[in-house]
Amino acid sequence: MPIRCISLILTLSLTGLISRAQPDSLFVRLEQAVESYNGDEAISFYNQIFTTRNPGDFTNAEYIRIFELSHKLSGIGFAENVNEKLGKFRNKDKKLPFISPDLYGQYFIELGYSYYLSSQIVKADSVFRFIIELYEKKYPVSRLDVGYSYNVLGLIKRKYGDFDSAIELLKKAEKIRIEELGPKHPQVGGVVNNIGLIYSDLGDFDKAILYYNKAIEIKMETRDPSVYLNYMNAGEIQTMLGNYRGALDYYEKAESILQEISELGKLADLYLNMGAVYNLLKANVESYRYFQKSLAIYTDIFGPGNEKNGKVYQNLANVYEELGDFDNELKATEKAVEIMANIYGKQAIEVAPLYNNLGLVYKNHKQPEISLHYLKLASKIYRDNGLENSEKYLNTLSNIAETYSFLNRTDSAIYNYDKATIGLSQLFKGRHPVLANSYNKLAEIYFTSGDYTLAGQMVKKSISANLNEEENPDNIYEACLDPSILFESYLLQGELSSESGNTGESVCKKSMASFQIADSILAVQRNFLFDKDDKINMARNAKNLTEAVLESFIHHTEQQDAANFETSFKYIEKSKNLVLLNSISEKSEKRYAGIPDSTLNHEEVMLGRINFLALQAELEEDSLEKRNIQEKLFASKEEYKNLVEYLERSYPEYYNLRNKNAIPGLKEIIERLDDETIVLSFFVSEHAFFRMQIAKNRSKLEKIPVSGFDDLLTGMRKGITLKLNDIYLEKAHQLFSLLIPDDIVAGNYKKMIVIPDGALTVLPFEALLTDTVYPGTKPESWPYLLNKIEISYSPSLAIWLKLNSENDLNGREDSFLAFAPVFKSRVESGLAEADLQNENMLRTYQTKLNELWLAPLQASEQEILKIDSLFYYNHLPSKVFVNSQSSKEQIKQQNLRDFKFIHIATHGFIDKNNPDLSGLFFAPGLEHNSENILYTGEIYNLQFDAELITLSACETGLGKIAEGEGMLGFSRAFLYSGAKNLLLSLWKVDDTSTSEMMVPFYDGIIERAMNISESLHAAKLKLVKNSRYSHPYYWAPFILIGS
Repeated sequence: MPIRCISLILTLSLTGLISRAQPDSLFVRLEQAVESYNGDEAISFYNQIFTTRNPGDFTNAEYIRIFELSHKLSGIGFAENVNEKLGKFRNKDKKLPFISPDLYGQYFIELGYSYYLSSQIVKADSVFRFIIELYEKKYPVSRLDVGYSYNVLGLIKRKYGDFDSAIELLKKAEKIRIEELGPKHPQVGGVVNNIGLIYSDLGDFDKAILYYNKAIEIKMETRDPSVYLNYMNAGEIQTMLGNYRGALDYYEKAESILQEISELGKLADLYLNMGAVYNLLKANVESYRYFQKSLAIYTDIFGPGNEKNGKVYQNLANVYEELGDFDNELKATEKAVEIMANIYGKQAIEVAPLYNNLGLVYKNHKQPEISLHYLKLASKIYRDNGLENSEKYLNTLSNIAETYSFLNRTDSAIYNYDKATIGLSQLFKGRHPVLANSYNKLAEIYFTSGDYTLAGQMVKKSISANLNEEENPDNIYEACLDPSILFESYLLQGELSSESGNTGESVCKKSMASFQIADSILAVQRNFLFDKDDKINMARNAKNLTEAVLESFIHHTEQQDAANFETSFKYIEKSKNLVLLNSISEKSEKRYAGIPDSTLNHEEVMLGRINFLALQAELEEDSLEKRNIQEKLFASKEEYKNLVEYLERSYPEYYNLRNKNAIPGLKEIIERLDDETIVLSFFVSEHAFFRMQIAKNRSKLEKIPVSGFDDLLTGMRKGITLKLNDIYLEKAHQLFSLLIPDDIVAGNYKKMIVIPDGALTVLPFEALLTDTVYPGTKPESWPYLLNKIEISYSPSLAIWLKLNSENDLNGREDSFLAFAPVFKSRVESGLAEADLQNENMLRTYQTKLNELWLAPLQASEQEILKIDSLFYYNHLPSKVFVNSQSSKEQIKQQNLRDFKFIHIATHGFIDKNNPDLSGLFFAPGLEHNSENILYTGEIYNLQFDAELITLSACETGLGKIAEGEGMLGFSRAFLYSGAKNLLLSLWKVDDTSTSEMMVPFYDGIIERAMNISESLHAAKLKLVKNSRYSHPYYWAPFILIGS
């Protein structure tokens, strides 16, 4: 894990003015504009004050009002405008002819404050020293004005790096304020906060947090709302120390205050900091949400090119990197560099962290030489500014080391890692996530070179550096600083034990001890995450862990030992659709948690609103409306998060449901299998795949090395879909030999349940060939696996068991609901010429929107009507909607839980970048627009209780494959929403052949009382015997997923 520079907002305390003026109608509009952060209006009103009246025309009360409003304007980013206007009160001799001497202090404070905030530090220093001089010359300047001046002068010394002088000046300010206001006054807390800032700069974080907590204690005495500043700074220190959960505790306290007092600009600062912490905790979707909110606020207040936007883009790039979106990662980093370089210059210290991050972007793009250029540029800037001992410089050294490692320049990598770890250890007293990460990277280098002893030592150092001071904590997760790095450490430790050169059961036990700790860290970390997409991203770690566990068992144990096989089974299951499994379990079982029905209904409504707004935000083109929707989405997610936290506190069983491990035992699975059924569960790694066989009297785990596996799979699919028979015949038999055990086709089993993984998810196993086929043979005589065994699929065995346990037990009769838009004409397709020009639709559907894509599905109408007649003649209820009646509105109006069989014959499309934007076309409503599309994101809000949902549409079995979680697409949405079985397609299907298969399929279920899998098998065999449709192109795309 490379070390990226995050950007946090650190908050100064510059309070100290005491309001003495009453509102004046001339200034009311200005104050309203300032309070609402309407910068353009505020500056316009402020300028009018000075253009409509001369300096000598103001009363003392009006001067005081001007100073107060100037203070607020400076604070929201308009300090340059303020010092330019205030300067007009002074004549050529720099005297103040129109201002009463007893207002000198307040005038100069505001002038100096505006200079300080506009980075005119020399002028600010001069002004505040002048205030002290006036006091010493007995001018009517208050002692509090002097205290304020010492406070700012201390912060100026901080900017120059003169920390000793800064503390001395701040102590003077503290002393004056205590003597004038008492020790518990909020202004005392303000200067105490600033002393904490200095100790933070010095790297003395213990003292820094001590001062921040002292400031909090002082301000809480009077419930002063500015305590949010101190909570924010305390949170920032906890972030720097790697105590991310502790940081969130402080930030959440600040958030509750800021929302109450409506400090919009500071709330944006807080959201930026919270986003950075969530990013460090791998809650990337949550992180992105906070960054987008802060970006919107900053842009409204300061415009698009402001410094704080630069910080947001810097952090957004970190999120994109975690999500693997390297193009947006590069764009965001370059945008941050552009903003910060325009403000500070290309060689400024403020730009160095961005060069560090830019180096990492190019490393991720596999351009290591460009990466080194930017990393070395960052390190040079740090050195030129005397920051060789700073965290950021040492982070950059670690990243330089990682890039050298990427280039296989091992000596240079070790040299830079050693240098970084020595510095980081001194800076953070041996405990910090960045230090732990560097030790992990050194361990990987030594591991790769075969030096297992040194590698083991580095891993131990990494674990120690990642824990709080307690060496052997009871709860390792609570004691660790960065759980993601700790997970990597224990995973690496387990791999080291397994690969150490020794063999045997004891080696496996030693490695498993480490793997089990890694697994427990992963489980708690997953439970911490709130957003399902973050949990899906986290599943990649489960995949890596499972591979390590399986390798250890294969190398060191008798895998078929019952305990070892059970463990292997559970790890494989954890790497398959665990997020979906837990979602289905929680949805079906939370009614037993003792929560009132009204509350559960409210939760469902909130989830529906979130899904709706998320979809609308993706589809909306108008930037203002999109922004409005995003704000509603942000608020809705915050509201839902608060509800979940309340339910977890109030109903312990609800908490257990959300966080339980729903993986069943192997015994439960086997009890559900009959004697004629075998399960093949696959786990695919880079250079091999693992196959687990499970049956009543059979359990076997095998590792099968393979090269060119993806080429074989791609070749078979293309061979079928393009009817390249030579390629298909070759690849299909090769894959059969690899994937299917020899004795399965010998007649021992009649049914096979396939639990695929990775690219196997889109492979129709029925079309594998059990024997070599010679040229000239007709498709109807090819030796399909379909001829030997009945096949169904499931995302995981845990989900298969869950769906089986929820089979229809209430004896309700068969009922049928069907939709077939048919699209007989272009108008009925719902896509008028104007729609094809719609940029958003073109983006969503890419090149798929053409005349052929929404070609009429003439056979689908007859397909639906024939199936309907089966139900009619058997006196079973049915509802059928065809042509214009088959609308999206119609499906949403139905009580979907009433129907046992639901059939949708239409066109579909897949968006692999954003699976929730995949969709099914329906007949248009009153307007021809995207309202005739049922998006995957909307399906999650539907409520089914269907024994079978059939999507007689193109490519509905496809989607985005997420490592460790599986297919994200239609199947996931329908299973979550209550389907027990799904019939989906893997490629664009022929309309007529689909109809030829579907009618016999339903006939088998209704007329001949066959189960769903058995009937589908028979319908496919019937199609194979038809010479017109015997090629697998026609029958193989349809796969049955479920129970």
